[in-house]
Amino acid sequence: MNDPHVEALYYDFVSEIPSDKFDQAIPLNTLLGTFSVELKNGKLMAQPKIHFSDEEDAKAALKPLLRSWESAALLSESRFRIRFIYRKASVIDRNPTPGVVSLRAQSLSTVITTDKATLNRFMHEFPAPDPSFQASPLTDDLLSLLREYRDGHMRLTTMANLVLGILQNEFGNRKNVSEKLQVSREVLNTLGTLSSSTDLKYGRKARGLRPASLTSIQLQWLDSATVQLIYKVGEINAGTPITQITMQDFPDI
Repeated sequence: MNDPHVEALYYDFVSEIPSDKFDQAIPLNTLLGTFSVELKNGKLMAQPKIHFSDEEDAKAALKPLLRSWESAALLSESRFRIRFIYRKASVIDRNPTPGVVSLRAQSLSTVITTDKATLNRFMHEFPAPDPSFQASPLTDDLLSLLREYRDGHMRLTTMANLVLGILQNEFGNRKNVSEKLQVSREVLNTLGTLSSSTDLKYGRKARGLRPASLTSIQLQWLDSATVQLIYKVGEINAGTPITQITMQDFPDI
């Protein structure tokens, strides 16, 4: 090709929760960074609004935006678990040689899913990208813990305690976490206390201490607070103006 131009990138939209059905979801058209995207019928088409001569360069520019989209969907109230699987690119020659037809090999990916669920959620809309959230290696690490918990491979208290510990290591101490993420010290201290619970069913090892039971409201509080902390990190990454989280933002425990 004399002057190759990436016209569009194509992806499969996949729900990792087979019971989440998007067959009837209305098409979504939006801007994602420097790409104009259309999501419909389980397919995403991303058209760059700037020039890319190389398919890999275009994919690299779009990849973190799709990752942020996937991450924000996981942290949403609907707890979507979505992925965008790359299929192919459409590359044209803006200055073709007369009589010469240029062909560009295109990458293909496949994904196999199994449907084991019996209770389906039928979605009328696709989860939209969230411009207030930007993924990063830190949010990736925190979200991996959240997935482990939601998959039943880790206790809620263990997950919450690890998230708090990672944030304290990242920012230096709990005081810095409070200031950086605009989360009150009371919220962080409560999270630390609940996640260190010796509840025999939900807590960590008692280590000789008398077991202390966690109520359903405390468990919900711990789940919600942990998710909001992770989301706060994504807001900081995106440069989004943030408001402080206090105990008043949660149910009384």
